[in-house]
Amino acid sequence: MERETREQEIAGRSIVIKTYATAREHQTIQSVYFNNSKVDIQGDGYKINEFNPSVKYEVEKEMIKQLVISVNGQREGIVDLILDTFKHDEYNELIEVLNELTSKKK
Repeated sequence: MERETREQEIAGRSIVIKTYATAREHQTIQSVYFNNSKVDIQGDGYKINEFNPSVKYEVEKEMIKQLVISVNGQREGIVDLILDTFKHDEYNELIEVLNELTSKKK
């Protein structure tokens, strides 16, 4: 089954992204946090004891990998393409869009 996608234009680039993250995609993205943190279970919750702030960049790469279909029709090497050619503010705009797909709705 083909999933619905949408086109997002950033700095004149046509970026095709998924319209939502599946449970598996969301878990894959979130696992980057847990694989790079030391977590202790405390009752029904957990406490993060060690956290490497650079994990943020790995999470962003995983979001791109999981949710971006193409950039200007290119489907291969999307993460590297974005990291190597997007200006910082363009990259941040894309990350904001992807964060909306993976964050909890209020």
